[in-house]
Amino acid sequence: MANHIRMHLMKNIKIPVEVFGNRLLSPAENLVHYLAHKLFLKQCEIAFLLKRNPRTIWTLLTRAERKVKGFKKPIPFLVEKQRTKQEIKEMVI
Repeated sequence: MANHIRMHLMKNIKIPVEVFGNRLLSPAENLVHYLAHKLFLKQCEIAFLLKRNPRTIWTLLTRAERKVKGFKKPIPFLVEKQRTKQEIKEMVI
C-alpha cells in the first residue's frame, strides 16, 4: 500500500462512540470489527492504523466474528397461561 494512501487513511477515519456499545465484544474487538466490516479495511491496513501486528488483528477479528456469530437472540416468552416448570424447560432446551 502506498504511503500517501496510508496517510489519507490516518487523517480521515472517525470512529463513532456507538461502536463500543456492544458489551459482547471487548473494545479492541469492537474497533477491529467496525474497521473491517463497516469501513472495509484490510487486516494489514487495520494493523498499520492501530500500530499492531497483523496477527494480533487477525486474532481480534476472528474472536469478534465468532462471538457475533454465536450470539443468539433471546427466546420470546409469551405469558398466555401459567406454565409448568416442565413446559418452560422444554421451551428453553
